[in-house]
Amino acid sequence: TISDPQAARDMGIATVFQEFSIVPTLSVGENIFLGNMPRSRFGVVDWTRVHDQAARVLKEMNVDVSPDVITETLSVGEQQLVEIARALSRQARILVLDEPTTGQDWPFRHSLGELLKTLKARGQTTVLVTHDLEFAETCADSWAVMADGQVVSCGVPADVMANEAALGRASLEPT
Repeated sequence: TISDPQAARDMGIATVFQEFSIVPTLSVGENIFLGNMPRSRFGVVDWTRVHDQAARVLKEMNVDVSPDVITETLSVGEQQLVEIARALSRQARILVLDEPTTGQDWPFRHSLGELLKTLKARGQTTVLVTHDLEFAETCADSWAVMADGQVVSCGVPADVMANEAALGRASLEPT
């Protein structure tokens, strides 16, 4: 049983919620390591490590954003990627993304899909919570459709999409 957010983090689970938890006036690097700042042996924040480690995570994600940029100057999609970078910087074994494409344009959706494919190739497990079936179809190996807190269908996307009764119960329509 997972009793609280810290217990989930201790188990290697990181969640990126639909509502961002970034601090807009902090830099990208500060947001990535918020609550988990690299420190020197004297206990002070090691700003070189903050910058270098944030740059490494962003590069691994193919995100072209400087760790020194103030987060509020970024697009909404880039801010979403900062949230994902924070989760990945904590070595999460399971990444849960809550409605990551809501309100996002096609270029971001495409970039996110490519990122998810890259993470999958590296062995990263990702749980995608979405109403965006078109997006899920491009990057998910298996689906579970829920309605009223119950799983009503699960399997490979083609099989789940063919289960019109389950999609109807979940108030989803194939695209």
